[in-house]
Amino acid sequence: MSEERVLFVDDEPKVLEGIKRSLHKKFEVFLSPSGANGLKQLDENGPFAVVISDMQMPEMNGVEFLSKVRDVSPHSIRIMLTGNSDQQTAVTAINKVDVFKFLNKPCERDQLVETLNSALNTYRSARIERDLLENTLKGSVGLLSQVLSLTNPEIFGQSQRLAKLADEIAQQMGQKPDWTLDTAALLSHIGCISASHELMTKIQTGGVLSADEHSCYQKHLQDGAAMLRSIPRLEQVADIIQCQRLTGSGDLVDATSQVPLYAHILRVCHAVEACESAGLQGDAVIKRLETDEDAFDPAVYAATKQVLANRYAAVEGQQLTVAELQDGMILMEDIRSTDDVLLVCRGWETTEAVRKHLRLALENGTIKDSICVAMT
Repeated sequence: MSEERVLFVDDEPKVLEGIKRSLHKKFEVFLSPSGANGLKQLDENGPFAVVISDMQMPEMNGVEFLSKVRDVSPHSIRIMLTGNSDQQTAVTAINKVDVFKFLNKPCERDQLVETLNSALNTYRSARIERDLLENTLKGSVGLLSQVLSLTNPEIFGQSQRLAKLADEIAQQMGQKPDWTLDTAALLSHIGCISASHELMTKIQTGGVLSADEHSCYQKHLQDGAAMLRSIPRLEQVADIIQCQRLTGSGDLVDATSQVPLYAHILRVCHAVEACESAGLQGDAVIKRLETDEDAFDPAVYAATKQVLANRYAAVEGQQLTVAELQDGMILMEDIRSTDDVLLVCRGWETTEAVRKHLRLALENGTIKDSICVAMT
């Protein structure tokens, strides 16, 4: 099925019949007799490149319908078709739903075809630009993640755990997490690549920072945010990373500034990670967070407690040999060599690549043959 489908919504059956006769050979047209049915078509047959709606329809008029279309299918090109020549109708449609074109009934076939071709060209151009930006974005994020994994595997492992927990908290809050949250979590410490091992150890384990250490950490976060702002479409991610700033006690710097929700989520995720890195587990993590409850956004904190309660109740680690590891298991501990080199981070899934890495380490005698894992 083509991606360049056209949805035509009109409550007059004769209009729909005429559209079907005149346009079906040139375009892939779907017809709908009402706004409600049009939304159903979007759900079942979408996405549509172009959505054309009559203005005067019972129960849901064209502005109301196209407003909902914009919410559920923002990339669709929206066109208004009406017999109402009132100028205010056109102004309302353009201002409220950002219509591409406003056509009056009756609309000549040639004019409609010309408008549809123009709308499809606009849709194609926007899609090409969108694909280019998304591919560039994915490549940039992938490269930065790879740099982080090579320069500091401990931070990279932590970032993956942060992304998973942040996603769970957002869903618990009724949010639909988007790519900005995952990206901000994965790159939350990208500016700390050059930070000292001692400073990052303190950060990761919840240690209290001195004034100089705090200033250094702030600068690293700001450097990371500045780095990301140079990449198209990562401005929001940069804001989240900069607003996750912590003092030694966990208080936000410049608390009067507008802090994105995702920054609040990352902030509590870092606190959880610090507790677990310090050796706390299960209910002990929740009790530790309670001592600093006022430092977190109340709604985020409540969602976090519920997520952790569910997680700790459901997850029970078990000791397995390397040969017993399978897909779908999660490492419950960092795997370090006998000379204390980090090989695989806690929270990683036991993929084939991870299992191969552990088998080689075991053959070399650098790890013990007992791994604590949990099933996802």
